[in-house]
Amino acid sequence: MVYIYLITNQLLMETNQQPTAIQNTPEVSAHERAVAIMKRLVADKRQAEKDIVENFHKDPLIQAAVAELKRRRDERGTAAI
Repeated sequence: MVYIYLITNQLLMETNQQPTAIQNTPEVSAHERAVAIMKRLVADKRQAEKDIVENFHKDPLIQAAVAELKRRRDERGTAAI
């Protein structure tokens, strides 16, 4: 669990966000802390996915790169996943 907390804080530091303090009191169980961490990770993942989609729609270079990858995939005959 500490490993997940450290990874989360590292990700937050990379995105210049402040980590939220997780209460470490007897009243807050380890399960509740783990759930809070996982909820935060899911929220961060969803935000990252939104940012990726937004960047794709705004940047013609990204669109061109994706189109080129699709063209190469079609040339190889590889099925899209």
